[in-house]
Amino acid sequence: MPCGKTSLLSVCLGLVLLAALPLKAEETPAPLTMEKAVEEGLRANQGIQAAQSAMARAEAALKAAWGALLPRVDASYSRNRIHNDSEASERDADYLNQHTTTWTINLRQPLFYGGALVNQVAKARLERTRQKLLLRQTQVDLASDIRQTFVNILWHRAAARAYATSVERLRGHLQAAQAFFQVGEKPWLAVLEAQVDLAEAEQNLAKARNQERVFTVKLQSLLGRSTEEDAHFAGELADFVGEFPYSREECITRANALRPDIRALETMAEMADKDMRIAASDALPRVSLNLGYTDQNIDYDNYPQAEVDRQYVSGGVQLQWNLFAGGQTYQEVQQARHDKDRLMAKRDEARTQARSEITQFFLEMQDARSRMDVAKASMASAQEAFEMAEVRFKTGEGTATDVLDAQTRVVNAELSLARARAEYLQAQFALLRSVGVLNVNEIYSFPVAED
Repeated sequence: MPCGKTSLLSVCLGLVLLAALPLKAEETPAPLTMEKAVEEGLRANQGIQAAQSAMARAEAALKAAWGALLPRVDASYSRNRIHNDSEASERDADYLNQHTTTWTINLRQPLFYGGALVNQVAKARLERTRQKLLLRQTQVDLASDIRQTFVNILWHRAAARAYATSVERLRGHLQAAQAFFQVGEKPWLAVLEAQVDLAEAEQNLAKARNQERVFTVKLQSLLGRSTEEDAHFAGELADFVGEFPYSREECITRANALRPDIRALETMAEMADKDMRIAASDALPRVSLNLGYTDQNIDYDNYPQAEVDRQYVSGGVQLQWNLFAGGQTYQEVQQARHDKDRLMAKRDEARTQARSEITQFFLEMQDARSRMDVAKASMASAQEAFEMAEVRFKTGEGTATDVLDAQTRVVNAELSLARARAEYLQAQFALLRSVGVLNVNEIYSFPVAED
C-alpha cells in the first residue's frame, strides 16, 4: 500500500513539473531579402497563378485544334416498333407489324477545308505563345512592383531611423535648455522652442513608421501572404545601389526585340493574319471522306420466315462549296486585315513608348546618382556643424536656435541621401520593367518564349 501511494505521488509530481515547463516560443519568421521576396511572389502571387491557368488553357485549345484534323467517329443505336391494325390487307413489308433494331458506326475525315483547320492549329499555337509572353510580362511587372515596394519600406525605415536619432538629440537638447533655464542662463523661450521641435520630430517619426507599415502590408499582398502575418524585410538602401552595367541604347535594342508585351502584339498580328486565311477559306470547297457500317435486324410478328438481318458498309466523298454568302466572307477578310494593321501600329507605339520610358529612367538614375554624391558630402558637413553648435550652446556662446537649425540640417542631409538612393533604385527597377527583364543579369540572357 505505501508503495502505491509513492507511485501516485510520483505521477502527480511529474504532471506538475510538466505543466510548469515553459511553452515553446513561437518561432520568429526569418528576415526576407529583396530577391527572396521576388522568388516568393513569383511562386505564390494570385496574378501569376491566373496567368499560368491561362497558359494551360491555351495549351488545351491547341490540342483541341489538332483534334479537328483527326477523324470523327460516332455510333448510334435505335429500336423501333411498327403496329399496323390493317395488317391482313397490307402488301408492303415495311408496314407489317415488326420490331426494327439498327446499329450504326460512322467515320468522317476532313480532307480539305480550304486551309481553315490548318490555320486554326497555327492560330492556337500562336495563342499559346502569346499566353507565355503574357505570363512573362506578369512576372516582370510583379518583380518590379515587389522591388519598388521593398525600396519604399527601406526608405521609410531609413527616414524613421533619422527621425528617431533626431528625437533623441532633441530630448537631450530640451533637457539642457531646461537645466540652463533653471539656473537663469537661458530664457524660457529656449525651452519652448526645444519642446516644439521635439514634438515635430516625434510626429515625423510616427508618420515614417506608419508609412513603413503601409508598404509592408502592400508587399505581403504582392507575395500572396496574409496581411496579418508577421514579416520582417531585411536590407539597407545602400546594399542595392551600384553602377548600372548597360547603356541606354543597349536597353532600347533589347526592349524592341524581346520585351514581352511588344512580342505579344506581334504575335496577335500574326493571329490576325491567320484569321484572314480562315475567313478566306469559306470561299473554297470543303471535301471530306465518309465511311459507315450498319447492322440492321427486322423481326416480323407474324412472318418469322421473312425476318431480315443485314450488315452493310457505305463510303463516299462529300464536297461542299459555299458559292455566295452575300459578301460576308470578303468583309470578314477585310476585318481581319484591319485588325492586323491596328496591332502592328500598336506594336510600333509600344516600341516608341519603351524608348521614351528607358530614356526617362536613365535620366532619373543619373539625377539620383548626382544627388547621392552631394548628399554624402553635405551630411558630413551638417554633422560637424551640429556638433560645433551644440558645444557653443553648452558654453553659452551659441543660441538654441543655432542648435535646432544645425540638427535640422543633419536630419535633412540624412533624408536627402536616403531619398536619392531610393529614387535611384526606383528608377532602376522601373527601367528593368521597361526593358522587359526580371533583373539586370537577364538583359542579354532571359529566355525567349518558344513557339
